[in-house]
Amino acid sequence: MQIKMISVTGVFFSLCLMAVVACAEEPATAPAAVADEAGILQTFRDYNDAMAKGDEATMIALQHAATDDQKKFQKAIAANDLAVGKLKAAVAGKFGADAAKQVSKAVGDVGNDDLIRAKVQLHENKAMIAIDGGGIPMIKVDGKWKFDMSDPSMSGSPERIAQQLAGYESRAKNMNAIALAVNEGKITTVDEILKALKNDSL
Repeated sequence: MQIKMISVTGVFFSLCLMAVVACAEEPATAPAAVADEAGILQTFRDYNDAMAKGDEATMIALQHAATDDQKKFQKAIAANDLAVGKLKAAVAGKFGADAAKQVSKAVGDVGNDDLIRAKVQLHENKAMIAIDGGGIPMIKVDGKWKFDMSDPSMSGSPERIAQQLAGYESRAKNMNAIALAVNEGKITTVDEILKALKNDSL
């Protein structure tokens, strides 16, 4: 999932991480709160695992959206994060795991290994998960924690959504093109990849 704005994602999800102010509630320590924190982190892991597998249906199922505009935003985030997953896989295949981590950092992706630094703040059926600042809003729906696309910090007005959709589509298109170029041997160094990503303002 990404953490850059906002970008969540990536991702997810991750692109929003720099754009949200965390909840003011103090972290709870009761057994129920511990279980909720574990559930939130598991949702993050499940999303990242689905992203790596190209499982868009699961990624969308782990997000909560209430309106048609929010659902469009939801699908755009998933498409963006799927592009991140394809790019990471292409880079790992050609240049190795360390190079993939370098590219992952460049696009603001938050992997499962990064969750060791996560801080969760709970407020009834809502929460914020923060990693190195900011926060991603979460909501508990039918006993399951999901990324909250209905939170104003994630989507907002129709005008803002339209602007963000264009940004996500551009980033996803660029990352998919870079991944294809890597797989076809047209990009031969990690520096070329980072330059191509930077040119798209990721």
